[in-house]
Amino acid sequence: DVATGEEIASFKAHDLPASAMCVDWPGKLLATASTDRTIKIWNPQKSYCSHVFKGHEALISRIYFVPSTDKLQLVSGANDGEIRLHDLHTKQSKILANHFGAVTSVSFSKDGKKMVSGGRDKVLNVWDLVECTKIKTIPVYEPIEGVITLPATVPLFSTGKTGTEHFVS
Repeated sequence: DVATGEEIASFKAHDLPASAMCVDWPGKLLATASTDRTIKIWNPQKSYCSHVFKGHEALISRIYFVPSTDKLQLVSGANDGEIRLHDLHTKQSKILANHFGAVTSVSFSKDGKKMVSGGRDKVLNVWDLVECTKIKTIPVYEPIEGVITLPATVPLFSTGKTGTEHFVS
C-alpha cells in the first residue's frame, strides 16, 4: 500500500534474481523476467503464474506488454540482441532478430501493430508485429538507451508537423 508503506502481498517469482518486469495496460497481469532466462506471467491479485516462456539464450533486459485490443502479447529483448514476441493465447513465441547488441528499449504504435526497438548496436529497427517482419533499420550512430512513440496529434518539435506517429530516441 503506497499510502501506508505496508506490504499487502508477496510471492517468490523466480529462483534467480529478476532482471525486468512490467504490467499490462489494464493492470491485471504482471510479467517478470529472470536471470535464469525465463519469463513468467502472473495474476498479481491471486499470486499465481499463468504462463512460463523460455528460449532466450542471454539475459533478458526488457519486457513490455503490446498495447493491443485484439491480442495479448508480450515483447522481450535480450542482451544478445534477440527480440521475442510471445502470444499469451497460443503460448507460442516468434523471434525478431536484427540487433547485434543489447536491446534497451521498445515503443509501440497506438494500435500495437508496429514497434520500434533500440539497442546498444546504434540502430533503431521498425517492426510490423502482425507479420513479424522488420520494416526498416535506421542507423543513429550512438547507443540507444530509450525510445518513445509520439502520438499523431503531437506536433513534431522543429516542423510542427502532425498527422503521423513519430518516435524519439
